[in-house]
Amino acid sequence: LKSFSHMDEAVKRPVDIHEILDNTLLILNNRIKHSVEVVKTYGEISNVHGFSGQISQVFTNIIVNAIDALLEHAEVVSNSDWSPQIEITTTILSQKLDARQNRDWVAVYISDNASGIPLEIQSKIFETFFTTKPAGQGTGLGLAISRQIIVEKHGGHLNLRSKPGTGTTFEILLPLNPQGAEVFQP
Repeated sequence: LKSFSHMDEAVKRPVDIHEILDNTLLILNNRIKHSVEVVKTYGEISNVHGFSGQISQVFTNIIVNAIDALLEHAEVVSNSDWSPQIEITTTILSQKLDARQNRDWVAVYISDNASGIPLEIQSKIFETFFTTKPAGQGTGLGLAISRQIIVEKHGGHLNLRSKPGTGTTFEILLPLNPQGAEVFQP
């Protein structure tokens, strides 16, 4: 709860992404513990300069959406070999900017093995008030706010990869140096 209480931070500080992820999972433990397996593959990464409370909000929004998708998929899946899973991976990505300079990013991948997001709505997923949830269950603000936090407040990128029938991965890229980010070219 302490990390979530930092939502009104005024100055970016060094933040430990693994600690934020672990605290987010702890807060969501009651929704996860009996129904979803969480696999964490944490790489050796450095702290990023950011607002820990806002980054927590992004992780919470994405993980809650993954849990909802997994539980919805579990109701319709007929394959007894399938079990709901969220995989969280962290690593460092380097991008060569020119002959003398590289740009390093902390990359966080949050993946689920639910049914994926249909191709026809993938382009709308970050739009304000767009939701795939039934009326009264979703506001359509979580992913729009998450993109704003990552892109505008942290100079990073929030990308979606989803294959219908297979699952969804959100890629969160945060710059290691605090001066902002250039366009990331994977």
